[in-house]
Amino acid sequence: DLPNVLRLRTLVCKALGIVCSVGAGLPCGKEGPMIHSGAIVAAQVQFANAGPVIRPYRLTTESRDFIAAGAAAGVAAAFGAPIGGVLFAVEEGASHMNPRILVRTFVCAAVAALTVRTFSGPMDGKTAWGTLGTEVPVEFGRFTVRRYTLMELPIFALMGVCGGLLGALFNAVNTRLRYVGARGHRRFAEVLVVTVVIVSINFFAPLAQGTPMTRMSNFTPSQKLFVNLGGDAIMELFHSEEVIDTGMLAFFAVVHYIQSVVTYGLGVPSGLFVPALLAGASFGRLVGELAQASRWGAIATSPGLY
Repeated sequence: DLPNVLRLRTLVCKALGIVCSVGAGLPCGKEGPMIHSGAIVAAQVQFANAGPVIRPYRLTTESRDFIAAGAAAGVAAAFGAPIGGVLFAVEEGASHMNPRILVRTFVCAAVAALTVRTFSGPMDGKTAWGTLGTEVPVEFGRFTVRRYTLMELPIFALMGVCGGLLGALFNAVNTRLRYVGARGHRRFAEVLVVTVVIVSINFFAPLAQGTPMTRMSNFTPSQKLFVNLGGDAIMELFHSEEVIDTGMLAFFAVVHYIQSVVTYGLGVPSGLFVPALLAGASFGRLVGELAQASRWGAIATSPGLY
């Protein structure tokens, strides 16, 4: 049904397209396309020309296993989570699973995560070449304190219920918004219009706080959320000890949620992992800020833990 979805030219277009869509300021992540890219690389193995050595890999069953392993490697490379990559392959990547496929998938995901962690530290200038372990930076930072009380468990449960309902609403609304055809000038015009609108909103939205400072270097943490989208905003919500204005944070959460609904499904390569994480992080940080400012003395957790 989709003959070109695992072609090499699709990989090139996907890689270049995700750079442009993320660079344009759209609320989309690179992790989803990385999963697709891993599946494409794995699928290309069956087209390699190495004589009888590679012939068994051209079987349909082996091709499916390679694609599942490549998708798992994409998840592991994107998030540094090889077990998460295997679970993704079990749930989404493979039509059936047995111990042989499971071992292959785990080895592929583990090697992908090891490769990323080997190069990420030196490239960020934080560790020397060959250094592994806890000194290697992770994508969203590390929590130094993870203390919470028994009283907060019902709050966490309610947050999970709200997250599920918001996710169901996201799917329902996004499905009804996709009325533009898969190809043609209307599809191209839709991308241009949505990009201009979203970028304009994110440019002027920080002024809604009413502060006289218009230089980005002087923005408050809540204003920076509109500028530092993606991983930087998630790290700010996770680890910032500054008090974030709840009104501006709620405004950002609503705006980002609506933008993500509109963006996902456009004619550009885009991932949904990071926008969903950012939406959940902003909602959780809002609950954490409100809980910390309440009169409940038992709640002494950092708002970023929410």
